Amino acid sequence: MTANTSRILRITFIILGLVVFYIAQKFTYLESLTKGLSGLGIILTIASMVVSLVAMNQAKRQGFVQEKKIHAFLLIVPQFFLIAMVSYLGFEASLGDKVEAESFLSKALLSLWVMSFFIGLTALIGFERGALASGVGAFADVNRVKRSGYSWISIGLLLCSLIGINYAGAKRDISKDLTYLKVTKPSDSTIGMLHSLDKPLNIYLFYEKDSEVLDHIDPFFNQVKKESQFIELKTIDRDLDPLTAKRLKVSSNGQVVFEYEERTERINVGSSEKRARRRLTKLDSMTQRSLAKLLTKPKVAYFTKGHYELSPQLSRTTPQRSMSKMQTILKWNNFNIKNLSIADGLGNEVPSDATLLIIAGARTAFSPQEIDSIKRFVNEGGSLLVMLDEDEEIEDEAAKTDLSSLVSLMSYFGLHYDGVLLADETRHMAFTRTDQDRYFTDTRNFGSHEATKSISANDQGLSVIYNKAGTITLEKINGYKPTGTIKSMNTTFRDSNSNAKKDGEEKSESHVIGAIAEGADGKEAERGRVMLLADATIFSDFLMISTGNQVAFNDAVRWLANEEIMAVSETGEEDIKIVHSKSKDNYIFYGSIFFVPSLVLLAGFVSTRFRRRRKEGGGRE
Repeated sequence: MTANTSRILRITFIILGLVVFYIAQKFTYLESLTKGLSGLGIILTIASMVVSLVAMNQAKRQGFVQEKKIHAFLLIVPQFFLIAMVSYLGFEASLGDKVEAESFLSKALLSLWVMSFFIGLTALIGFERGALASGVGAFADVNRVKRSGYSWISIGLLLCSLIGINYAGAKRDISKDLTYLKVTKPSDSTIGMLHSLDKPLNIYLFYEKDSEVLDHIDPFFNQVKKESQFIELKTIDRDLDPLTAKRLKVSSNGQVVFEYEERTERINVGSSEKRARRRLTKLDSMTQRSLAKLLTKPKVAYFTKGHYELSPQLSRTTPQRSMSKMQTILKWNNFNIKNLSIADGLGNEVPSDATLLIIAGARTAFSPQEIDSIKRFVNEGGSLLVMLDEDEEIEDEAAKTDLSSLVSLMSYFGLHYDGVLLADETRHMAFTRTDQDRYFTDTRNFGSHEATKSISANDQGLSVIYNKAGTITLEKINGYKPTGTIKSMNTTFRDSNSNAKKDGEEKSESHVIGAIAEGADGKEAERGRVMLLADATIFSDFLMISTGNQVAFNDAVRWLANEEIMAVSETGEEDIKIVHSKSKDNYIFYGSIFFVPSLVLLAGFVSTRFRRRRKEGGGRE
């Protein structure tokens, strides 16, 4: 076997092994076929080792010690790929039914296969390149192979470190905050609150005159002052005016106090740049929350309980069934949160102090008495928010999913729910990397109504993300007029056979997934307000990470509670937002992984070649 033949066989077997293994893991769905192709990929990789062993024994018989050592080094390369394949299989097995690594074992195996693959890839380039230039037989030079291979392995280690940094940054949202001293101007929502003032609002900045933090927040509050004639802005040093500080219960500098109708709200910004740095970027949103509590009346939001609704507790394992963020935003806007079950009197009536009743993802039937109480509540002027879908099964085997009572209740208001799921073959989120992702999509299609006022007018083109949504049809009935407020994009289709594929008579078109109903025919004032969303998880913790979903929730609550003022978002740093498209994220990622190291390598290559030519020129002279 010649050196050239062994080289071709080695590289061919390795590439074929990797390609077959990749196809097995990504494009086969039958378990037996996946296992068979995965095994074939491993066997092909082992075959490349056999080629090196044969070549090594041949060089030994011929007495070429240096060439024998070269083939021994070439044995290292397929071993990296074998480790990568085996650890990847272990990683997939450790995931179970999860979609990403959570356990220590899963994370360790994930790191191992990624590192092994990239080091193997660079080792393949380095050792084969060195072997090609080292000569054969008696002229073989193992040192050249070693230098080339180790140099390229070091590049592989560099790639692994960069991938680790990018991965950690993506998972933990790690970033170096270089803009913490940049205080933004008041947002449109804040300005809207200020324009609603009809009584004096005093704003006190408790800082020393030479405070560095004061230099950053003073322009913001001066802009706030310009928005209303009812605002008076004062800067006070707590030590120089202890009486005012005592009256406002300020114990130290570094605070901003809002005083309105003998009520106060405060923001503890911090007296030093080190302490204030994180709060400065959130100044607008913190101001909104303080104003919302001062300018709005206390309200009560009741959440129904006892029907397997979304949980108010944050859950890291099932965030799609958690609603802690909903309740947090409601509290910021002066809502008191209460639960309401049949044991609390829902079978008799909805409490008279209720501003808003929320049915968040209930999955079992409501009793006729509960349904009658809810109808009376709305007919007498109450507001109702219902989020439902019937896709998920209940963990409790003794319970059975039954949405018939809620579907009937919504039909009374002219909002007819259909549980056939919407899917989109072209526009969807990459979550599980399976066809199920086609149910996980977003929309920027909003109706012109007060219930979607902010998100429909947003110039950043915010979208609402939803997962496994049904559809809603509208009918004017029982004195209620329905309006579609959130619609899917026109690429969605009703997946009537639940195969996540558009086939048969299924056609792509826009469908209503969010709708409202309000009094009609002169009954607008006496009737209540209803909103139905055909996805129970649309305002869950899982999807409320999206700014669009948060703004949509604020719009919904603002309209349902008949409030003009709402603190907009839970995201603290929405004031300074950098938005990348997927393609831009890819440019950034691959640029940091490949382009920057390539520039370093190119510079090193050019420098080395230049020095070598200078030496050769000097020798000739």
